Amino acid sequence: MAAEGTTIVITTHHISEADRCQEVAFQRAGRILRRGPPAEMLTHYRVSDLEHAFVNATQEAEAQDTRSAR
Repeated sequence: MAAEGTTIVITTHHISEADRCQEVAFQRAGRILRRGPPAEMLTHYRVSDLEHAFVNATQEAEAQDTRSAR
């Protein structure tokens, strides 16, 4: 389907399911924190699973928000 140009959007709270997707996006409170291929997320956050990558993305966003509020 992807080769034909079809896009399927899947939302899930089970982050392990997202590992099978070509691209994932981490969202919190209506804001996209980061998006990219699952392997890129793991490499960026230096973790072995997407759940830990999501936690790190959330912490990173909270730290940025705190710095911006000063």
